[in-house]
Amino acid sequence: MGIIVFGAYILVNVHNKLFKWVLAVFYLSLSVTLGHSSAFLSVFTVVITYIILQLPLRIKLAGVVALVLFSIVFFLYLPQFSDHNAEWRLVFWKYSLKDIVTNYYSILGHGFGVPYTTQETLDALRENVNSPWFEVRPEEQYLSPMHNSFITMAFHIGLLPSLLLFIPLFKPFKETILAKNELRNPASDFLLLSWVGLTVWASFNVVLELPHSSLFYWLVYFALIYQFKNKNSHLADSKNA
Repeated sequence: MGIIVFGAYILVNVHNKLFKWVLAVFYLSLSVTLGHSSAFLSVFTVVITYIILQLPLRIKLAGVVALVLFSIVFFLYLPQFSDHNAEWRLVFWKYSLKDIVTNYYSILGHGFGVPYTTQETLDALRENVNSPWFEVRPEEQYLSPMHNSFITMAFHIGLLPSLLLFIPLFKPFKETILAKNELRNPASDFLLLSWVGLTVWASFNVVLELPHSSLFYWLVYFALIYQFKNKNSHLADSKNA
């Protein structure tokens, strides 16, 4: 998570373009050494989001669409995202979401202190990815969530209630996209890029379920909201623009 935020910092605050992109290449290379494909995807998303923010307003939307497509291509076609662990995640996510939507109508959740798996999920993991992990170790049904912090949240409290998390971020995204490049506040861009990268990371790993990593995530989340709380707080000082 520190590496993700480091990348956001250098992209926003290093003004020498050559030095900035040398550090950005180092940043991307460093993520590869971590042994997590989701780490590379997180830092790649930070870099691409930064590039999109520099584009003229009329083509930023196309840039967002391109980012989504790149992410899908990475996830579907790169071998690092199609190994046994990735298949395990996809099956777990699919049947967890199916259970939340069909049995709990997207509104309710399972609550807390209950197994993360249903019998249907156990059967699917065994049949589709040959993973009897939860059946061999029954206690893990209470200890191993979906490796997607947002699906885990939806499992506990419901899908629609968990989506309320993103409503306060509408203003930061809207005003960052609409602001002219020369008027944007570096602090706002730094927090936004950090949040984007950390959110991608949390979408593939157990992050919000752990006290130390969740504290860091929520710090960035609430700092981003607070940064945009006052009108024009996202804009750079006109004297420095």
